[in-house]
Amino acid sequence: MEKKKILILGINGFIGRAVLKYINRINNEYHFIYVDQKKNRSINKNFFKVNLLKIDKLKHILKKEKPDHILDLVGINYSRDITDLYKVNHFTKINLYEAVLSVGNYSPRILIIGSAAEYGEVKSKDLPVKESSPCEPITHYGISKLSATHTALAYNKNHNMKIIIARPFNLLGPHLGEKLSISSFIKQLKEMRNKSRVLKVGNIETKRDFLHVEDAVDAIFKILLKGKPSDIYNICSGRSIKIRKIIMTLTELLGMEKIRIAVQKERIKKGDVKNIYGDNRKLKKIGWKPQHDLNKALSDMI
Repeated sequence: MEKKKILILGINGFIGRAVLKYINRINNEYHFIYVDQKKNRSINKNFFKVNLLKIDKLKHILKKEKPDHILDLVGINYSRDITDLYKVNHFTKINLYEAVLSVGNYSPRILIIGSAAEYGEVKSKDLPVKESSPCEPITHYGISKLSATHTALAYNKNHNMKIIIARPFNLLGPHLGEKLSISSFIKQLKEMRNKSRVLKVGNIETKRDFLHVEDAVDAIFKILLKGKPSDIYNICSGRSIKIRKIIMTLTELLGMEKIRIAVQKERIKKGDVKNIYGDNRKLKKIGWKPQHDLNKALSDMI
């Protein structure tokens, strides 16, 4: 029996690297095809170098391979040029859907990666936030992700497509971008071992829902294979932890003595959500449960 095909877009990113590790570990029954805009040296076959802001090459791949499932990991959370957030997080999705429609008589299952940032600021009484909760994003990143969600739902309705949305909360693990706070803390702490022990931070009184990226990848594949088209699935631990506590855990894991914390105004984000954590019961109903705790995630990052 011929293996079903899974096309993965954006394999070089943070989640993509964890996906590769997951695929290498499992005894899989699928044929994987990989796409990114830069070559990945660890992938020796079934790799296509594609700029997903241009549709022609993607059309060619889909017509040739006709994957049964498409996992779209393409996305960015920061750019000096705000318009890049919309180009990458939203318009690449439109190109994907139009490329699928161009094949004709073809309807793969598609999973796109949204974000908890789509919810925006949620009142304490409304926590944990459910997939059905109102979305009022307060950042361009969140708005760009919510735009992609609305577009996916519209293509499902208007073209009978099979697009599913996953909404990860704060993921931790190796290769997380250095511009993100936890990565920045680890880098600073490592560098300060023989220097001034001052950790430069923004607002560390905020609380977030953290999850190991490997648990998120397991959730992603369960959603891709078992999720219902047009449904949204939170990927989260179901509890929030204060950033200050994360810092204390990091210093313990690194075996460091007391450090001084310096709050810098330029590191404080405008519109920073005070507290958010998600409801993961919908995800658990399709057979998912987390395998790693917070210490494991932070240790792997270190």
